[in-house]
Amino acid sequence: MFQLTELLAGIGLFLFAMHFLEISLKELSGRKFKLFLQKVAARPLSAVAGSALITGILQSSSMVSLMVLAFLGAGVFTLEQSLALILGANLGTTLDSWLIAVLGFQVNIEAAAFPAIFLGAILLLMSGKRKQFIPIAYFLLGFGLLFLSIYLMKNSMESVVRSFKIEEYISASPYLFLLIGFLITLLMQSSSVTMAIVLTAIHGGILPLEKAVYIVLGGETGTTIKIWLAALGGSSPKKQVAAGNFIFNLVLTLLTLFFMEYILRFILSVLGIQQPLIALVTFSSIINLAGILLFVPLLKPFAALLVKMHPTSNHQRTAYLLINEKIDADTAAELLQKETGYFIYHTMLLNNKLLQISSEHLPIVGEYERKSQSFHLQDRNGEEHYHWIKELHGEIQAIYFRFTQRQLPAENSHLGLYISSIRNAMHAAKSIKDITDNISNLSRSSKSLKFDFFTSFQQEAEQLNVTLLGWLQKTDKPSYQEILSVSKGIEKNYNQILSRFYLEAAGTSLTEIEITTLINFSRECFSANRSMLMAVKDLMLDEKEAALFNEEPVFIS
Repeated sequence: MFQLTELLAGIGLFLFAMHFLEISLKELSGRKFKLFLQKVAARPLSAVAGSALITGILQSSSMVSLMVLAFLGAGVFTLEQSLALILGANLGTTLDSWLIAVLGFQVNIEAAAFPAIFLGAILLLMSGKRKQFIPIAYFLLGFGLLFLSIYLMKNSMESVVRSFKIEEYISASPYLFLLIGFLITLLMQSSSVTMAIVLTAIHGGILPLEKAVYIVLGGETGTTIKIWLAALGGSSPKKQVAAGNFIFNLVLTLLTLFFMEYILRFILSVLGIQQPLIALVTFSSIINLAGILLFVPLLKPFAALLVKMHPTSNHQRTAYLLINEKIDADTAAELLQKETGYFIYHTMLLNNKLLQISSEHLPIVGEYERKSQSFHLQDRNGEEHYHWIKELHGEIQAIYFRFTQRQLPAENSHLGLYISSIRNAMHAAKSIKDITDNISNLSRSSKSLKFDFFTSFQQEAEQLNVTLLGWLQKTDKPSYQEILSVSKGIEKNYNQILSRFYLEAAGTSLTEIEITTLINFSRECFSANRSMLMAVKDLMLDEKEAALFNEEPVFIS
């Protein structure tokens, strides 16, 4: 009987092992890896070779491909360089297959896997504060679990041999096996898993080489879906790379289907490789290498075609200011004022999200919502939303620098106030972003003091945001005294919550770390609330009132 549960366990363990290896090698490589990637991308051939080498070492084409997309989005790589790097990553991932084919079914599993798992677990448990040992521990665990997963999959396949009648399936259309390979890779999001399953099936005598190659070939196209998902909703260059990778693999698949008979004859007869496992990974390496030789000389026209397919559009996050627009001082002040309100609004929405505040009772500024609709911010998690805010902040700052080069601030003093407002709002976002771990810990705590401490600041932030968002909605600006009153309220609430905490904490069993965490959390929340108010103050008061407000004393415990 087919041991389905053992096969599923093996697949799950394989994915887990690859995850461990990816994390460990990403940490071990760090900045040097990124700098090396930038260096090798200078020329197409070095980009392909360097990317293949890096992918082979890191054992993850997905990691390299997703990093390439990130670098492309940041303007570090051109479209041609990105395509060359991804071509190399496709070839580099075959190193996993060689490792499995050569060692996975030859070495003693217990001798290779179990000691690595033991050492990795011990090192992870004993690492403590020595974080430099954690990537090494993950690498050992990943290495051991990789071979253990192959052992489980091999055992599950061997149980089939006695009852499986291969002659009933051998006559099936090769396109069925092609579809199977595509679907497996699509579901698992890893061509390495597909290859591991096929290799175990060949080793168990279940699948002949002539059918196995079609499954592997189907996986070549299936693996492109992950990049499509990563580029979804991104900039046009990212979509261009995703489309290029898909076209590359589709063309490669069609050409391989046409020349399949000759490729197999070359491997089996010319190269004389009769071992099915080695023949299969040779097949995978050959088709990827052939694809590189075909596409590298055509990268320039291919990139031009992709640009026509997905024209580069304006993905500016700014709602009112245009990066290359030339405007006078008064227009600049008016647009920057609107942009500042837009930035403050979305910073408050981010902080509400990070602080787990429901948006049900919060005022909505319809104009700002319409301006940002295409970015789908409500569907982004806190990390993604914060990254968007940082990019918006950078765009506004870049436009402001262009203003300063034209000496517009001297002509209109409001520009300086508005950019100060944006800096304060950004500081508020960073203050909350820096304590996301504390928020997660406190909001789930079983200790009433910790949970109540969190909800007190959560409620204060919600009340403040209701007030500030209400001001952003109105045409009439709040008075100096209204803003000052809210400022005093923030200070008063902070001191009251902290004083109550000191009284209640004296009779509890909080650890020193918990006390420090709570105090740090409270201070960052106060800093965020204060910075957000200062942002609104600089937006809504004139220069003299804003300067006077800055002289108001702030007393905190």
